[in-house]
Amino acid sequence: MQRTFLVIFLLTIAPVAFSQDFPGHNYSNYQTVGGMLFNPASIAGGRYKVNVNLFSFNVAAANNGYGFNRKTAFKGKFNDLDENVDFFKSNNADPKSVFFNVDVIGPSFMIDMGRKAGAIGLSTRVRTLFDVKNISNNIFQLIGVANDDYFNKPFSQSGLEIDAHAFAEVGLTYSRIIWDNESHVIKGGLTGKYVIGLAMASTRINNLEVEITNKDLGLGSGVEDVVKKLQGEMSMAYSKNIDKLIDDFDPMDVWNTAAKSGNIGFDIGVEYEWYRDGKRKVPVTDRSTWMSNSLTPYTLKASVSITDIGKIKYALSDDSKIYTIQNRLSEYPLSDLDMEGDLTEYLDSLKSKGIITEKSSAVNAKVSLPTMLRVNIDWNAYKGFYVNLGAAMNMLGNSSYGARYGNYYYLTPRFESKWFSAYSPLSYNSLKQINWGVGLNVGVLFIGSGSILSGLIRDKLNNLDLHLGINVPIFKRIPKQKKAPEVIVEPVPSDRDHDGIIDEDDDCPDTPGLAKYKGCPIPDTDGDGVNDEEDKCPDVPGILKYYGCPIPDTDGDGIIDEEDHCPDVFGYERYGGCPIPDTDGDGVNDEEDKCPEESGPASNNGCPEIKQEVVEKVNMAAKEIYFATGSDKLLDKSAPALDAVLLTLQTYKSAKMNIEGHTDNTGRAESNMTLSEKRAASVKNYLISKGVAPERLFSKGYGQTNPIADNKTSAGRAKNRRVEIKLSY
Repeated sequence: MQRTFLVIFLLTIAPVAFSQDFPGHNYSNYQTVGGMLFNPASIAGGRYKVNVNLFSFNVAAANNGYGFNRKTAFKGKFNDLDENVDFFKSNNADPKSVFFNVDVIGPSFMIDMGRKAGAIGLSTRVRTLFDVKNISNNIFQLIGVANDDYFNKPFSQSGLEIDAHAFAEVGLTYSRIIWDNESHVIKGGLTGKYVIGLAMASTRINNLEVEITNKDLGLGSGVEDVVKKLQGEMSMAYSKNIDKLIDDFDPMDVWNTAAKSGNIGFDIGVEYEWYRDGKRKVPVTDRSTWMSNSLTPYTLKASVSITDIGKIKYALSDDSKIYTIQNRLSEYPLSDLDMEGDLTEYLDSLKSKGIITEKSSAVNAKVSLPTMLRVNIDWNAYKGFYVNLGAAMNMLGNSSYGARYGNYYYLTPRFESKWFSAYSPLSYNSLKQINWGVGLNVGVLFIGSGSILSGLIRDKLNNLDLHLGINVPIFKRIPKQKKAPEVIVEPVPSDRDHDGIIDEDDDCPDTPGLAKYKGCPIPDTDGDGVNDEEDKCPDVPGILKYYGCPIPDTDGDGIIDEEDHCPDVFGYERYGGCPIPDTDGDGVNDEEDKCPEESGPASNNGCPEIKQEVVEKVNMAAKEIYFATGSDKLLDKSAPALDAVLLTLQTYKSAKMNIEGHTDNTGRAESNMTLSEKRAASVKNYLISKGVAPERLFSKGYGQTNPIADNKTSAGRAKNRRVEIKLSY
């Protein structure tokens, strides 16, 4: 299938990598030239006197549309790629975006001129950025190997932006310490840049509506992709020098054909450092010397900067125009849109077919630099170990010309020393992707990647990046402390504790005391903190409140009066020093009283005695409880007897009741046992329904095992079919 028109309009075939710049390396205390490109305040008061960057390089890119086969990516194979073999289309519904940038830092240096004079730096740099933002997923699914689910459906696209920008710059940085003391340092810095525009290109697509259908050609000729609907608006702008590159591209001739538009740009930043307990130990006499250095690292550093403030003016190509896209036919084969020749010829072909119409746009354009807000916090966890937390956020609006970096947020633990550093950045970017990498700085060489570790554990890659460089440092000197001259002092009588008794006569020379105790304090024989002259019990530890005596226990129950709720009556600790209570006042304490809330004689464990006539009344009532034949359902005529039992339980509130069910031997023993259990439970449930607490009632069935009469007679069997109720405590 041919979908060239979508490739022309959407430009979605692009490299795969991520837009983060020198991840994990920017904020090292041993990376000053690189650090000043991201915050110009960083070079003042650092570890270097001079730092020279010979060459640094960073390439990075990312997308959320395609995932590359890991094996293909690490082999460096990027030609003749097959979809669903070498790369795979994303199945999420998010709008698709691509970010790509190459950053080359040429010869650059910084010099720290001291605390008062500050630091200066000079940098050279070339950057290329490319981004595609907000491709509709529905249209994306028709690119490459199309998803058949997206045919025969109308799709729309608005807000699609495609930007590419290449530029070079020379920057001059000045940074100094604005204010400091032994605990706090505030730095500020500014970079002015002369920026040279090399080339730019930009495309905007709005109100695009697309529908493609599969048309059967009949007679076994197969199926053809047919454009059924195509309309929208597109603006295309690129710098005039690109026309020359299109006509006769020569990589070595890029500079000669460059736009070379010159403008001024800026970076600005501040840093704050905090030293715990005022331990920024630099000798005062050496603080202003040009080679002095801090003896201790900061505890916490916070920084904020805005980089790449400015715009570059470009003269636009004559082909930079605004186009209206309009399908003027009911349908036509997609193959009619195949590109032939260069871009101008292709656009002329589309105009001749009436697919696009054009109108002129501006002859010049101002392209924004990739302005970023950078926020960073660096914590010195232990000696050379640091944890860095930060964010870099794009500050350009969607209407601005100019490619930009994507947003990213990072957490980087690192170890750094004079000639060796290691860091492992963990980041989250604006494409909702998490990446993990590692980097090293050994001597003058550094190399790293912000995604290499996550790439090794994923089958499909959306991010690739690499940075490396050569950085030559000249460290500051740490001044040595001079020893103070030795002072000889004539010996004088010593009184170290200043109590008026010289040490030779003082038995306690380091503790002030009295002469009557030979220079020692008033003794405290029992060690209770009350000296013997004020202690009424000098040999027994006590407290000041009782003049050095112990807290008394008046009733001798082992509980001191201050904790005893009954200090004059012998008691127990579990009752706060009071005797065991007798709630019902029957002379049987609650711990021995089985009925603590009802009076009863000790002979009956504190419970009221159940009279014999009550027991007999309950037994008689039990004989008047009737059930349906072969069932556990209580008959209505049982109600008077059950209510009599209920009244007894209400009268004797602590009494418990055992309900036993019995049967005759008619039928199977197992069935009789089950029936007797159910009948006993029915009586129990009836009483519970009338408000009796379940824990007072116990039911059990005995079946035919406990007869009280002969089962050979009907009268005997009738007696054996019974419920027995027994009262107890």
